[in-house]
Amino acid sequence: MKKHLITAALLFLSVTMMAQTKIVVLDVIDVDKDVPDKFEKELHSTIVESINRTAGYEVVNFDYNSVCGTEYRTKGFVPYSSIAEIGQRSETEYVALVEASAINSGRFFVKAVLRNTKNNLSFITVHETIDDNAASMLNCCRSLVAKMLPESVTMTSEQKNEIIEKANGLNLKLVWVESGNFRMGNNTSLAESDEQSVRTVILDGYYMGAFEITQRQWEIVMGTTISEQRAKYEGSFVYGVGDNYPMYFVSHDEAVEFCNRLNKMTGRKFSLPTEAQWEYAAKGGKNDKNDFIYSGSDGCSAVAWFDANSNESSHPVGQKKCNSLGLYDMSGNLWEWCSDWYGEYPADGTSVKNPDGPSTGTMKVIRGGSWYHDSSAARVTNRGGGLAGEGKCVIGFRVVMSTK
Repeated sequence: MKKHLITAALLFLSVTMMAQTKIVVLDVIDVDKDVPDKFEKELHSTIVESINRTAGYEVVNFDYNSVCGTEYRTKGFVPYSSIAEIGQRSETEYVALVEASAINSGRFFVKAVLRNTKNNLSFITVHETIDDNAASMLNCCRSLVAKMLPESVTMTSEQKNEIIEKANGLNLKLVWVESGNFRMGNNTSLAESDEQSVRTVILDGYYMGAFEITQRQWEIVMGTTISEQRAKYEGSFVYGVGDNYPMYFVSHDEAVEFCNRLNKMTGRKFSLPTEAQWEYAAKGGKNDKNDFIYSGSDGCSAVAWFDANSNESSHPVGQKKCNSLGLYDMSGNLWEWCSDWYGEYPADGTSVKNPDGPSTGTMKVIRGGSWYHDSSAARVTNRGGGLAGEGKCVIGFRVVMSTK
């Protein structure tokens, strides 16, 4: 009897170990149109062969051109809807995108990205320089595949606490905010009247930018500098200039356009946070029970740039203490646009799931206070509003990313 049990256990173990992670590898993307067809075909077949030779992985043959066409090979962009459809129709977990460009005669730069077909997360982006000969091709493809298929590829979005979107040099860091519920609002003596109708809010999980969008990231996506934005809104001065300074003189409408362009650039689903998402994250999400006044502390100076310590300027992102989720500057530095119209909270106090605010209004919600305002504005429950078409020197934004 024991012998049969041992045999059954070994059989179960062997079947478990044989489970393969399935991947579709798209044809090589040649955005600059400077890579010979022969090189592209050899690169694709060598990467496929290298993946198939890696224990636990299998490349699935699938007619992906029927889903995303062939134009992606010159545009260098595959929308998330296509990634998801490929995964559903081919029953695969991942899609590998490979991009090549010529450095000089006989030498090429190759980049590979692995995307999850369930949520489009980019687990890792890797690159190699390849010479146009068989030995270099084989060695470099094996190196690419070894880097592209780490153990972490099997992690779910909820297990992966942070990701970095590197498209076009963005280096946009996002941290996971686990689903949960919280009491939104504030009925203590510190609260303003528009905070005092407290209710339970239930939220699905999402990713949020660890930092406010920087001037460098804005310029990559939108193409304008802080000085050009200042001139657009007839500002007298700039209040902090540099790649790692937060972007301001940005209207709500422009922040939405930034998200739309970012989606096209990355194939992801970015947006401004709802007011509920913002407050939940600022408070530390599901696991934080400290009920801090500010995001990560009861002392404003520890976590925020505000009128008492800012020297009348914004500051580079991430210099103050983060909260328990790893989010910086949720209190102070700049007010942050949210997607909601500003309005009074419902008076009945009933619980609600994934609220997105009033259907209409005259102002959009801003949260978090700024370098110009006092500490009361930096409280995690404090609320403000701004006209959607106006850009101010004290208002910036950060993004959230949906995995659905």
